[in-house]
Amino acid sequence: LSAAVAVSHSTTVALDRYFEADWQIIPNGIDTDVFHPSAPSPPGLTKDVPTVLFLGRFDPRNGLTTLIDSFRRVKAKGNRGRRARLVVVGDGPLREHYYKQANGDKDIVFVGAVLEGRPSYYAHSSVYACPTTKASFGITLLESMACETPVVCSDILGFRDVVVDGREALMVPCGD
Repeated sequence: LSAAVAVSHSTTVALDRYFEADWQIIPNGIDTDVFHPSAPSPPGLTKDVPTVLFLGRFDPRNGLTTLIDSFRRVKAKGNRGRRARLVVVGDGPLREHYYKQANGDKDIVFVGAVLEGRPSYYAHSSVYACPTTKASFGITLLESMACETPVVCSDILGFRDVVVDGREALMVPCGD
């Protein structure tokens, strides 16, 4: 090899167990001609209530269980509760598990897998929530920021390579 390349410091930490190398960090990037705040509104998403966006594969490490539980607690605060919507963009073999966890809550909307329309969901959500427990890099954080949508994410090593708590994102302890 002419060079040992990794997308982030957290990736080198994981790889150092297997390879001894002088790592060159070349972070991932995104296309800001695709991810931008003026993306058209996605079908069915209205601005009548604050929208929390989850975008990811249905995999336990992506933290959707934590987000659904947190969303319910936030909604329940106050005397009459808060109006809010959780839009879940993604799919995977655990689909039925997460549908059951949502328990028919009309404020939790499952969109399914979306490839081309992702910028629309970011740009028209109030906040992007990324409760992932393991990641080597936060590409979805970059996509959300390019669409000027605030980010709340887990405080994990891979995300610390992309954002600073209180500056580009609000970082919370994993599983909180």
